Amino acid sequence: MASVDATGYTGFFDQADNHYAKIFGNATLLAIIGAGVQLAIPSSDDDNGDEDPAEALKVETARQWGEVGHELSTQELKDSTNASGSSRAAGSMS
Repeated sequence: MASVDATGYTGFFDQADNHYAKIFGNATLLAIIGAGVQLAIPSSDDDNGDEDPAEALKVETARQWGEVGHELSTQELKDSTNASGSSRAAGSMS
């Protein structure tokens, strides 16, 4: 299967499944687990040691989604800089 078109460009162009639902679903699961762990550890900041479960879940979800967003954007930047010049430049020299 040839991967060069008539103009000399190489590679295949199609929609890629980035699995965003799976990635953010796993991040949400980790946030719930993290919030549960945070609630299980006694806190010395509060007078009676009680924490609001909803607040703990919000904080953990924001933290996990922030980390996932950071990793995805870093990965996208690496992928775009690696693929931007190599195949197009080599194929368009003909």
